[in-house]
Amino acid sequence: MPKRRIETFFDQGLRFPEGLRWHRGELWLSDFYRREVLSIDRARQLAVRAYVGGQPSGLGFRPDGTPLVASVYDRNVLAITSHHLQLIGSPGKVVVGPTNDMAVDREGRAYVTGFGYEAFYEGYDESRTTRIARVDLDGSVSLQGGDLYMPNGIVFTPDGKRLIVSETPKNRLTQFDVSPEGALSGQRVFAELGANRSPDGLSIDVEGGVWVACWKDGVLVRVAQNGEITEEIVASTSGAWVPSCALGGPNGRTLYWAVSNTDLNRAIRGISTAIIQMAEVDVPAWH
Repeated sequence: MPKRRIETFFDQGLRFPEGLRWHRGELWLSDFYRREVLSIDRARQLAVRAYVGGQPSGLGFRPDGTPLVASVYDRNVLAITSHHLQLIGSPGKVVVGPTNDMAVDREGRAYVTGFGYEAFYEGYDESRTTRIARVDLDGSVSLQGGDLYMPNGIVFTPDGKRLIVSETPKNRLTQFDVSPEGALSGQRVFAELGANRSPDGLSIDVEGGVWVACWKDGVLVRVAQNGEITEEIVASTSGAWVPSCALGGPNGRTLYWAVSNTDLNRAIRGISTAIIQMAEVDVPAWH
């Protein structure tokens, strides 16, 4: 496996970046504890795009460029406009627990993952499952696909015909077929990552290879279409978390990821500092 040169992309004032996405020449992210959606341009200038009181997480963009954000604790999907936040739909109507990550398809439908348990007062129960919530253009919400164990990071393949999702506590990626109408079927394992690889955020390249941020393990791995791990980047050896990643940059070959200096006890109290790191990789992003 090649040795990648790791650089710091941004290190000013971030607390817990999640939902990294590259969009129109900028790196977008949700900062949990600032409760802000932010973007960082190529000159490394930070802009506040929205304040989300319910805590922002997953980000996605409709075909016309409208940014969508999953609001964790009020369990809504919101559009970020030039003047205000607009309610698009409420996954909380059909799912249990806070919302988490999100992917938006070519039609503008939002697919939202969630905890599947009430994180305010319940611990994780490995016997409990949940499903993906789809928010349609008219605001209607439906459950899609089969049962998943705490689904997390989520991404479409370049052809739009499959959806890949992290099952974080099971250390695996699961995939679904996507119908033209947006229904999910054919649930099956995409990749088993092994005992020390707990997947969180995902990003995909033009070959269908999936970069996986393994949050508590401090590494990123690339998984090929056959489920084989073809590369590993060690981002942290100090116990810091790596919850999210995104491919982008001027030529699509820059992998960005968040490194949050926290642990479980500090994170539940909102205590964290963070930076964004980057490395150049071989296969460019799909957008």
